[in-house]
Amino acid sequence: MKNIKKLLKINNLRVFFHRFGRELEWFYTHRLIRRRHLKVKIVAIAKNEACYLPEWLAHHLSFGFDHISVYVNNTDDNTEQISAKLASNDKVEFLNGDVFFKPSIDAPQVEIYRHELKRSREQKFSHVFFLDIDEFWTPKNLDSNIHQHLQNVDADVVCFEWVNRCNENESFLPALQSNIEGVKGNHVKSAVGTHVIPEAINPHNVYAYKAKYSLADGSNFSVARDNYAKIRYGKDISDVKPSFVLHRMYRSQEEYVALLLRGRPIQNRQFADILKTNRGGYVPRYASVKLRFEKGQLERYRSNLEKFLVQYDLLVEIETAKPFVQQKRKELIELINSAPKELAPIFKKILNRVTLSDVVDAHEHFKKRHDLL
Repeated sequence: MKNIKKLLKINNLRVFFHRFGRELEWFYTHRLIRRRHLKVKIVAIAKNEACYLPEWLAHHLSFGFDHISVYVNNTDDNTEQISAKLASNDKVEFLNGDVFFKPSIDAPQVEIYRHELKRSREQKFSHVFFLDIDEFWTPKNLDSNIHQHLQNVDADVVCFEWVNRCNENESFLPALQSNIEGVKGNHVKSAVGTHVIPEAINPHNVYAYKAKYSLADGSNFSVARDNYAKIRYGKDISDVKPSFVLHRMYRSQEEYVALLLRGRPIQNRQFADILKTNRGGYVPRYASVKLRFEKGQLERYRSNLEKFLVQYDLLVEIETAKPFVQQKRKELIELINSAPKELAPIFKKILNRVTLSDVVDAHEHFKKRHDLL
């Protein structure tokens, strides 16, 4: 009995010191390190994104991001040429992402983010922002920058709402135009303080012990261990915070269809390496968000982008990459024409509201071939 009591006492002491250690770590990191000078990095993964990468880089550099790390994965377009032309720019780096995409790693995207959070901390960045190439951090005031927006929010993790743009009626439009229409997404994208030690991480956010989370306007954002990336909307479904993440998941119909073939890097999920199975169809019928940018601000923004693209001779790379995107549309139709019946529910979901005649015809032929009409 004495031995049992002794063991219980030792165990209680271990629990106490473990909790005390976490409290001490939280105090020093979340209250002292957080006050250091802002230095913000973006981390992204690019897979055959050459058509969109130059604009995406120029967009974020124009808004004051200090560094951008692009992990290139399984790419056969002209991304390498873009990388070579930007070799002299010390704010942009291209890294080998293929080493993370192997069967032994279940979620390579998350693995890269874990690696980069640690690396960015060692490099003395104050925040790291994980974005996809179709996601554009955007302030409503185009003359402002990321530093100003983070300085105005006292939080360890600043969570920005998604606005899924849905008024791109032509192919290869610029990200920002005078009028933007869209719908709010049900996830956030987050600028994470590098002092944060996360217990869990996903492409949208991190979960960390006692971390303080806020939205872009400084309001509190409540998270839980089992739900730290989604956001619920009430009456503010059309309200947009001072800054947000413009999500170009739809683009034009031609681009939407082509980009369905990019695939999601998740192991052990059927057809996830072939199709973007997380798409629920083309644009919703109604836009709940309408934004208008001030004319002078938009002109200055466009001028900054053009200077960057011309300086590094990237306009030609965009034009070179466009046929690659168009070819993906043809490849999707070929896939539909030869696909097994098991893909029926996936096609039904991802091709919902697509009206392109060649895609519709291929889908109808698929259903007829498998007696699904």
